[in-house]
Amino acid sequence: MLDDHHVGFDVGMLLSFFAMSMHFGNIIVAGRGSALTSQYSAGDEDAYDLAYFRLYLGLCEQLQLIATMLFIVAMVQLTFFMFREIEYPLILLGVSLFAGLVVSWSVYWRVSITLRNLKFVVTSFRNLRFKSVAQLRRRPES
Repeated sequence: MLDDHHVGFDVGMLLSFFAMSMHFGNIIVAGRGSALTSQYSAGDEDAYDLAYFRLYLGLCEQLQLIATMLFIVAMVQLTFFMFREIEYPLILLGVSLFAGLVVSWSVYWRVSITLRNLKFVVTSFRNLRFKSVAQLRRRPES
């Protein structure tokens, strides 16, 4: 017989792994952008234009924001399944909320996550692949 919290805990873990996978994807995209930047600074200025770098930065920003939001949702859900008493998750979430408000008020940052942001991530991944292939085709063989 399954425990009452078994399904809820599994859903929380699934969301956590999705968030972690998105963070790893962001690391890969950021690493590629970093490699392109080093090629650009090495004098190969014909390879990629500034708009291409901005595309990478925008994509990284959106991926990080979506993954962070997903992680917060998973953390809130899992908190209630990990403790036996309700007071402990409420204390943890209260302190986390207070810390989040302090960070929000002390640091200027824009947060926008909408369906438009999700569409941006999907189209940006497609554009990155096609632009990379097009750039390789335009380069003369050495």
